[in-house]
Amino acid sequence: MSLVDGSGEEIVLDIADETEEKENENINSPADLEREKQKTNEFIAQGNTGQNLFFIQNYNEYDQGIKHILNAVSSDGSRKKYDLCQADKCVEFIETYRDSEYVVVAIILCVFEFVSLVELAELRKIFIKYLPKAERADQEENKRSETGDPYLSIDTLTGVIGGKRFNTEEGQACVSLGENSKQALINVMDSFPALRDALVSGLLQVYESYKSRAVFNAYQMVTAFARVSSFDIDYADRRIFPRLCADSRNTGLLGTLMYKLYGDDAAEKTVQSILLRWLRSDNKWLWRPVCMTFSYLTNEGNAVPFGTALEREIFGRIQNFNVGDLKFMASVLMQSMAFREMAARIFHNLFKEADTQEKKQFLASIYLRLLRYCYFYVNKRRKELPLVACDTGTQQKLLSPLLRQFMFRYYLRKQLYVILEAYIKEVSQYRYSTDMINHIAAYFYILAGTEKGNQQGVMDFLCHCGGTMAQQIYDRLLRKYMKETREEKHGSIPE
Repeated sequence: MSLVDGSGEEIVLDIADETEEKENENINSPADLEREKQKTNEFIAQGNTGQNLFFIQNYNEYDQGIKHILNAVSSDGSRKKYDLCQADKCVEFIETYRDSEYVVVAIILCVFEFVSLVELAELRKIFIKYLPKAERADQEENKRSETGDPYLSIDTLTGVIGGKRFNTEEGQACVSLGENSKQALINVMDSFPALRDALVSGLLQVYESYKSRAVFNAYQMVTAFARVSSFDIDYADRRIFPRLCADSRNTGLLGTLMYKLYGDDAAEKTVQSILLRWLRSDNKWLWRPVCMTFSYLTNEGNAVPFGTALEREIFGRIQNFNVGDLKFMASVLMQSMAFREMAARIFHNLFKEADTQEKKQFLASIYLRLLRYCYFYVNKRRKELPLVACDTGTQQKLLSPLLRQFMFRYYLRKQLYVILEAYIKEVSQYRYSTDMINHIAAYFYILAGTEKGNQQGVMDFLCHCGGTMAQQIYDRLLRKYMKETREEKHGSIPE
C-alpha cells in the first residue's frame, strides 16, 4: 500500500518482515557503502520493502489537500433524495433499498472518504460477499446480484444519496459523499448494529487483498479504519486490532491509525492503554507502531504519556534487535527529533551500565549499524544524518562517552570513518545550512576529545575526505583548537 507525496516520492505504508534478512558486513570503503545504499534504494523503489514509512508530514499534506476537495464536493447545494447524515433518512433509505446494490455502494461511500471509479467496481464485489441478504426484497428490481449489475451507472447508484464525482489533483476520477460520509457511517452503525460485523469483515478483506493493497492508497485505508474504530474503540480492540496485529507488515497502518484515534478525546485513554499493552506483550515487533504514534504526536508538539514506557522497552530490546528492527529505528530517527533525543538517552544509559570493554564495544557496533541504515535514508530532502548532525547540545553530550569509545579501537573507528566519509561526500553535492555544518563540526570535536593525537587523526581524516563540506568542518575545528591553544598559553581573556 503506497502513497505518492508532492515530491513524487513513494511513501510505503506496509512494513516488511525482515527478521530473516542478512546483513552485509563486507563494507570496507565509502564506495562499498555507496553501492550498498544504491542497492537498498533500488529495492525500495521496486516496492519490495516497507522501510519508507508513511509519516505525519506526508499524511497531513495529503489530508489537507483531500479535505479541500471534499469540502467543495459536499457544498455544491445539490438536492439529495436521501440525506444519510440524518438518522431517519438513513434508516428509510436502507429499509427501502435493502438487499440492493444501492445499499452496498452507500456503505462503501460511508466507510471510505472517497473512492476512485476504477476501484468502486472491485469494492462492490468484496462488500457484496459480506453484507447479509434480506429475508425479502420489497423492490425486486433493486435486488442485488453476487457480482453487481453492470447496467447500473455510477450516477444512478450514487445519486440517490447525493454522491458526487470529482477529480483529484492527479486527475483521478473519484466519487464521495464529501464531509458528510463520517456522520452517515455513524448513523448506519448506530441504527443497524447487525451490519457492523459484515462491514468490518469487508474492510479487512479489502486491506488484506493484495490487489487492493496495490491500488488503494494509505490515506483511504487509515481514514476508513479510523472512522470505523472511533465509533466503538472497545469493539475495534476486540474485532479489528487483533487481525491487524497478526502481521508485522501492518506496522505503518497501526501506527498511523492509533495516532488518528489518539486525537479523539473520548478514545485517548483507551488508545494509551492499548499502546501500553502492545509494549508489554511478548510480541517482537509491536513496539514499532507505538514508536510511530510517538513520533507523530511529538512532531506536533504533543505530550506523550507512554513515551517513558516506550523508551524503557527499546532500552531493554535494542541489544537484541535484528536487521529489520534497526532499519525501522533508522527510519523513525530520520523523521522525529523527539525520537533522536530518546535514542541518545538510551545509548548514554546503556553505555553507563556497561561494565566491561567488551560490552562497550558491542554498544558501539550497534550504533555503527544504526548509523549505516540512517545513511541509506539520507537524500536531497533529508540531509541531516541522525546522531551525527545532532539537533541539540543535549544529544551531543549524551553521545559523548560512546563516541570516545571509537578512538580506542581501530576497527570501530575505521567503520565509523567509512560511513562519515560516504555521508560527507554525498551531502557535499546538496545545498546545506551553516547550522548543519556547525552541528557536524561539534560531532567531530566530541569524537576527537582532548587528546592531541586524536585531534590530529580527525583533522587528517577530514583532509582525506576532501570537498567543500569537509573543508568547512576542518576550518571550524582548526579555529577551535587554535583558540584553545592560545588560552592554554595566555589564559582566557575576561569579557
